[in-house]
Amino acid sequence: MIGEIPKRYAKAGLQSSNFSGKELSLIRETIKNKKSLLLTGKTGSGKTHLAACIFNSADCNKYWFDASYYIYEMKRRMGLKTTDANTLIAEFWDVAVYTSLVVFDDLGAELQDADSTNIITRILMDRYNYEKWTIITTNLDGKALEKRYSKRIISRIYEDYTVVVMNDKDRRKEKFGKVVEV
Repeated sequence: MIGEIPKRYAKAGLQSSNFSGKELSLIRETIKNKKSLLLTGKTGSGKTHLAACIFNSADCNKYWFDASYYIYEMKRRMGLKTTDANTLIAEFWDVAVYTSLVVFDDLGAELQDADSTNIITRILMDRYNYEKWTIITTNLDGKALEKRYSKRIISRIYEDYTVVVMNDKDRRKEKFGKVVEV
């Protein structure tokens, strides 16, 4: 879904979460200072949930983008070659670049090709240049991000973002409980 936080995370908040004191401090500081974040770590470590808590608590113009879906939609619309499609692409682009807060969830999950990489790199570069508040979640580490998106944009992310490495175990798996064999 473009622009809307997924239903699963729509009510995520500081009160409903099992965050540590350190994580709660990070959330509060991020909201207060509108500090960009790069949340990286293993699947299920709580990156998306943490981003959702910040997103839901932020009092500003904001959009949530599932990175793979956003890129898919951009590329699909680019292929339409109509005036309406071009208008939609321009609107998509303006929202991605100029909205006060954008969350790019699961960066790196999009189709890996030159067009996808160029779209993401350009949006991140524009948000950096316009000093926009951005939160990125990804399973990729620093080296994988540099390989996929270029050292140039990742260097800017390191300069401008607080990088949070979430090395927790898979929180979903821990909640799974007992497996019942039948």
